[in-house]
Amino acid sequence: MSKEVTIPKGYDSTHRYKRELLVSNPFGSIKTKLENLDKICKKLQISPEIPLKFIGFELGSQTDCKNNEYTINGMVSNDELEKYLEK
Repeated sequence: MSKEVTIPKGYDSTHRYKRELLVSNPFGSIKTKLENLDKICKKLQISPEIPLKFIGFELGSQTDCKNNEYTINGMVSNDELEKYLEK
């Protein structure tokens, strides 16, 4: 089981609303794949395309979602992606 954080971050562990931490991995040599975006979005009750497009807009980068694989052009750190997802 992956680590969970509260929604929004900063509440104690007894807070009711929680989600998994975002997991990202390098995909090829110039892309970042968001591994568990679909699980996070299911918990948030939104389509995964919405936060993917927002993160791409914030980074000024193209995004892609094919066959439930969510990628962002460019190598982006997990901490930076978490910052935009929290926003």
